[in-house]
Amino acid sequence: MNMLAASLLLLPLAAAFALLYGPAVQASLNPGNELMTASNYTFQSDTFSTDGAIGSVAGDQVDPVIITGRWSLDVQGGVVADFSANLTMVNASGAGYRTVELSNLSSTEVTMDENGTALIKGVLDVIVNSTEKLSDVDVVIKLAKLRALNMTLSEPDYYLDDGPIYGTADQQQQQQQETTTTAGSAGLMPEGSGIFGKITEKFRLPQLPNPFR
Repeated sequence: MNMLAASLLLLPLAAAFALLYGPAVQASLNPGNELMTASNYTFQSDTFSTDGAIGSVAGDQVDPVIITGRWSLDVQGGVVADFSANLTMVNASGAGYRTVELSNLSSTEVTMDENGTALIKGVLDVIVNSTEKLSDVDVVIKLAKLRALNMTLSEPDYYLDDGPIYGTADQQQQQQQETTTTAGSAGLMPEGSGIFGKITEKFRLPQLPNPFR
């Protein structure tokens, strides 16, 4: 077997090795990111920011409370750097119009599960109609796949219900966060990009001509 033939035979083996083990080696060099799934090499990051709209209905069915507004969240290194929500509430009958501001979130726990869902627990300030202030109100914020907001407060009297407030993340922000979460904080390329494109678990080795014919 001459050198040229041997080189041609080794090329597909080298390419297969790089595809199979390259991402694993790259992950081991970036311990700050946690590998979520082995099939698509997606990484999660404890640093993200997002915002969106709030649209929810609470209270009784006779005269429910309509809740709308905007919210924003910034998490840096697993710590909440900033959170705010400005809500407008009014009963379906038109009565009880008020504004509610949520701010000064002090988080005791920020976790991100393997599905990319963030869970935040802490306390914050609630200001009603820019005058009445409630401090140290317990809050649980869940961001399902960084797309859907689910927020529960321990002081529900101002909106007449003890259920959660719902919202959504802006589509553009959500797409950016998915890219950031996939790439991780260590400069990894998003899935489907780069020289090899999308890596799948099963692939065919390239068919080379027989050098001995």
